[in-house]
Amino acid sequence: LLLNVRSKMGREIALDCSGSLMKVGDKLSVLVIARDISERQRMEEALKESEERHRSLFELAPDGILTSDLKGNVTSVNEAFLRITGFSREEIVGKHFTRLPTIREIDMPNYVKLFFSYLRGKRGGPIEFTYCRKDGTLAWGDAHPAVLKEKGKVTGFQVVLRDITERKKAEAKVKESQHKFERLFMGVPEAAVYVDPHD
Repeated sequence: LLLNVRSKMGREIALDCSGSLMKVGDKLSVLVIARDISERQRMEEALKESEERHRSLFELAPDGILTSDLKGNVTSVNEAFLRITGFSREEIVGKHFTRLPTIREIDMPNYVKLFFSYLRGKRGGPIEFTYCRKDGTLAWGDAHPAVLKEKGKVTGFQVVLRDITERKKAEAKVKESQHKFERLFMGVPEAAVYVDPHD
């Protein structure tokens, strides 16, 4: 039985009470044992609030986030990840990363190598890669992998994904434009000099 009582000093105390019947001489008495669980309740509430804040940050993050356990099974994805890839939560969560529909078969050896390097404690920077959307189109992503720890022990992995498809397309257009200009410039029969106005 849980009871909330107020102490003489006005502080609220949460008590976990248990009672039992016992015989003392000829009389039947009730033995009540009460434990103060106020501190435990405060810690549980603080933990719950922390988890709710973390969940809000996870779901409202603008970048896609995917987490997995140490075996490589996906444990969670946020809304941004689903929006970026077009897949539903059911199509991603619970699957081993080698079975994800977002990964091309040709790229799988690199992902497996990366996964095991993180298991061995090696770390790397951001990775640019190609991934598959549900509509069949290929897109570019910028991934930031990291390990998840609890009390100093590695418990899983997290990948933060940012879609950089538009940036890659813009870079490709600039490169193509430069090549066209170079071919045109080198093909001019007369002597020509190009001066960069920014130098």
